[in-house]
Amino acid sequence: LAELTRTLSHFCTVDDHQADTHSKLKLVHLRDQKMIRIESLLASKCESLGATASGKAHSAKRALPSMSRLHYFVIVVDVILTLAAYRQTTEDVLQRQTNHIQEMEVQLRALRQRTDAAEGECQELRADREQLEALQRELERENAHLEADCEKMRGKLAELEATVAGMRQELVTAQMEAAAADQQLNNARQELEQVRKDLRQKLDVEDRCA
Repeated sequence: LAELTRTLSHFCTVDDHQADTHSKLKLVHLRDQKMIRIESLLASKCESLGATASGKAHSAKRALPSMSRLHYFVIVVDVILTLAAYRQTTEDVLQRQTNHIQEMEVQLRALRQRTDAAEGECQELRADREQLEALQRELERENAHLEADCEKMRGKLAELEATVAGMRQELVTAQMEAAAADQQLNNARQELEQVRKDLRQKLDVEDRCA
């Protein structure tokens, strides 16, 4: 009985906050089994003591037929006091174990509250993760569209670069043609100036002759 009481006291006082819910429930189940066994042992012990005391009283009564009523009353009172002492001990043990049970129930409720809070946080984290995954998929789609647009723009840029290169070549050709035209214009101006000089000389000669 003392060993069971010590074992039950150990089960009722140890509280590991790091243990999971399954371990807590298993601990409560073992505690209940120990309590049931202690109660049955205490009941059988009280019955055994009562039967032993009653047997002793009957044996003494049979052995001493002339026993006085006062002596018999003393034996009965002794039996009653013994039973009352064992009853008080039983009630004390049950009260202590009941207090331990209540403490365990409080701890179990706190554990359930923490578990519910943790489950709520897990659900929020799952929702956040789903939102992040959706955003990631949307970003991947937008990135694919942007890459396609960039590829199109690269093609257009290549076309524009080819067009600009052609226009530069045409500009170089036009500059060369303009330079040639300027040279021809200068030559024509020089020829015209020479013609003017020749004409003036002829006019001067004619004026002198006249």
